[in-house]
Amino acid sequence: MGEVYQTTIRPIARQAAVKVWPGPINARRKVVVSGMPRSGTSWVAKLISLANGVSYYFEPDNSLDKKYTFKYLSTEDEDLYLLEFMRKSFGGGIHSEYVIAEQSLFDILHHPFSHTVLLKMVHLPLTLDWLAKHFPDVLVIQVIRHPVPIFQSWKVRDWDPGHALGLLLKQEALMAGPLA
Repeated sequence: MGEVYQTTIRPIARQAAVKVWPGPINARRKVVVSGMPRSGTSWVAKLISLANGVSYYFEPDNSLDKKYTFKYLSTEDEDLYLLEFMRKSFGGGIHSEYVIAEQSLFDILHHPFSHTVLLKMVHLPLTLDWLAKHFPDVLVIQVIRHPVPIFQSWKVRDWDPGHALGLLLKQEALMAGPLA
């Protein structure tokens, strides 16, 4: 019975709850923890999420089209799709099973009463200035870790650091701007 609950009943109950139950109704605080994958963002976000009144959404940016992975946006750039996506994320409106993986049914049922929305994001670490311009009330925590242990961690998982580097190098605005 325990396995059936974990693999079948629990995911269905959680998805039903997030679809019919509202997200944070009156969140006074919005927090983003961001950094490269395997930089410590999960640890920092989980620590913050343990405080009372925090609704934690794990990597809502994971559900974006792959063209957004490590995308650079300056404060002058416009991206209406991403702007609406972030508004929806701060309202608890991105709720795939992946995004709510860290939440119990109890956590989900308490979303409407949360005073803080916490988003942990690893696919948009180069949009934080853009994010701060469009959402000035958001507290941004950027986790920075030396790249060698990050790449070592990626290697253990058979992730290709060359792929990430390629995504960065092909962005002309990034190469001509901050990395010039």
